[in-house]
Amino acid sequence: MRAAATSFLRGREQGVRGTKNLFAVGQDISIDEVRANLEPIAADKYRLLKVDKEMEIRPFVDSHPGVTYERGSCYYQLGARAQVQPNKEVIVVEKDTDRAYTGDAARSLLFGTGIQGTVSVKAGNNPKLEVYVQSRSVNRKLKPKTRLLIML
Repeated sequence: MRAAATSFLRGREQGVRGTKNLFAVGQDISIDEVRANLEPIAADKYRLLKVDKEMEIRPFVDSHPGVTYERGSCYYQLGARAQVQPNKEVIVVEKDTDRAYTGDAARSLLFGTGIQGTVSVKAGNNPKLEVYVQSRSVNRKLKPKTRLLIML
């Protein structure tokens, strides 16, 4: 709530009269904040796959050689509004280098400190970072023009 209110008030100061991204996440964080607060994941521990068409997560993963679907090992790119439960991990990826970062501080960096329960969020527009959310579903539908992060 604090991050949403701050973002809204900053917009008002600049003359913006309304917003459609009140509860968007990730648009206000910098690469420096991510590197300082989160733990890097070794490049050989994950793989990023491009999603070309809408497809369920299990057949999508199984269609790629060298990886098999394991429940909880896949992270979908946050786009449209999603419910993120407190037991789901989040990963932040640098767009330019595909370096991934995670850790206990990831949720508080993205959603704000003191958030305990399920949060309803969507991806903010950040030109340098992407947010990925853990999926424990075998039939989650992946959206085209997004990516899926798989922990190996």
